[in-house]
Amino acid sequence: MTKWLSTLALIFFLFASVSGHAQLTKIGGGFSFATGGQYIYNGYEYYNSSVGFDIRAEFDITKSIKIVPDIQFYLPNTYEYNQNEESKTTLIAVDLNGHFIIASSRKIDFYAIGGFHVGGWNIEDKHTDLFEGPLDNSAFKIDFAANLGAGIEIKITRHLAIFADIKYIVSNSNQLAFTPGLIYEF
Repeated sequence: MTKWLSTLALIFFLFASVSGHAQLTKIGGGFSFATGGQYIYNGYEYYNSSVGFDIRAEFDITKSIKIVPDIQFYLPNTYEYNQNEESKTTLIAVDLNGHFIIASSRKIDFYAIGGFHVGGWNIEDKHTDLFEGPLDNSAFKIDFAANLGAGIEIKITRHLAIFADIKYIVSNSNQLAFTPGLIYEF
């Protein structure tokens, strides 16, 4: 847990130093669909192939470079063992991405995504193993990663736009995340 708090503090200070040179221009959120996330802990596999909620802000550095911090809360992924036992894996992800505009028109922006990812895997697993007997394999684990992807933003009114990101999270628990949503421009 101390690692998690230290990581959040580091991200906050990095964010605070960047925001001193950037202007908050947009806030928004949406849904996040994750697939392929696998975390191995004590020899057991845990997965995050679930739906989550995304909250984000956007800071303009230049006209074509944006800093986008966001956080995703994923619903628990449940695996049922025999004898009415189960394990639940819940993921909280904090990202600090750069959006690099590669093509732009009056209403549509296409952008590349590159940045940092910190995933907090909350594993709750209490079951009876066939060979080891009763098992309590519960923990909160941190996974550091890099994000690579692309996205599109389409303006629908002067202050409202829809967006869609797809990014590959390069880590010990490699996964693909698709995030569509709405964003409000100040």
